[in-house]
Order: sequence, then structure tokens, then C-alpha cells
Amino acid sequence: MRAWTFSAPPVVRQVEPGGPAEKAGLRVGDRLVEIDGLKMTVPDGGRRFTRIKPGETVEWTVERNGERKSVREVAQEREVAPTPAGKPPERLRYSGTLGNASIEVRGVPVNVTEDPAGGEIVIRSRDLLVRVKVPRGAS
Repeated sequence: MRAWTFSAPPVVRQVEPGGPAEKAGLRVGDRLVEIDGLKMTVPDGGRRFTRIKPGETVEWTVERNGERKSVREVAQEREVAPTPAGKPPERLRYSGTLGNASIEVRGVPVNVTEDPAGGEIVIRSRDLLVRVKVPRGAS
């Protein structure tokens, strides 16, 4: 199973009203430093992040305004968009935001990374490479 990799702690870009992140006290701009005591920038932290299942309690260490704080949340299943009759829904592979845009990738397994130096989000699969250029000041 592939796992997320982070070169720097990811930043919370969106918190859905009434969702588990809001209930746990996460805020836009929080840096996710650790997950269940594992640094997000090490392979074990990326694997733990990848394997979060609905119903599991996750303990995050977040950095906000230079201070660290722990928050706990219970992961929930994300709603799946309706599909045409008779077709099963495609598996959600990535969900996130970029600036004011929401991004959802469904179908084949993908690896989504951010290249802050180049200002790009990179989405890769076995047969696909997508680079989304982020204009400076848009995120």
C-alpha cells in the first residue's frame, strides 16, 4: 500500500462546518506536526495518515501561532457523490483544497504531494501525472 509523504508538516486548508475537524478544534492554518505521536514528516507518520479509517480516534499535534497543542478527532466517512444508476461509486483517492478550489480525485490509486518550491500540487498514478500550478498568493 502506498503512503503519503510530507516534506513539511501539512497545513489545514479547509475545515468543514460541523465536521470532525471542527468538532476537534482544528482551524484553517493549523500545521499538522504529529499524528498519534508520529512526526508527519517521517515514513511512519505518512503511513499512519494513509491508514486512517472511519471510526478511529486520531490524536493530532498541531502548531498554531507558534504554540503546539493536542487535539483528538474521530475520523468519519466522507459522503460519496451520487453516481448514475447501476454504477458503483468510484473510490475516493484524494480530497483537499487549493486556494478557493476543492479537489477530489476518484478512481485509480494516486499519490498527491505538494511542491512548495515550485508552487505545484503533483498528482501521480501509474499512468498519469498532473501538475497544478499555484499562483503566488493564491493559497
